[in-house]
Amino acid sequence: MRHRPTQLAAGLAIPPLRTLRSSFTTQVKRMFKVFIARANIEKFNELISKENDPEKKALLKELLTREEDKLAAALIAISQTGTADEA
Repeated sequence: MRHRPTQLAAGLAIPPLRTLRSSFTTQVKRMFKVFIARANIEKFNELISKENDPEKKALLKELLTREEDKLAAALIAISQTGTADEA
């Protein structure tokens, strides 16, 4: 069975529930990625400040850079869809 948008007055349409649910799930996943990346960035910064071994510090900085990249990508995805207030 094919789902079609419900037509309202003035030509407005309500998308099918399946579409709304999918869109909501995508938004939640994006916001979750932002939350996790921010938490990881905070933790890596904390670990870097406490670490004395230069090799371990370099590894933590690399992991920090990757998390910052993930955060940037998640925020760009959110901004392009205009779906999150917390960005």
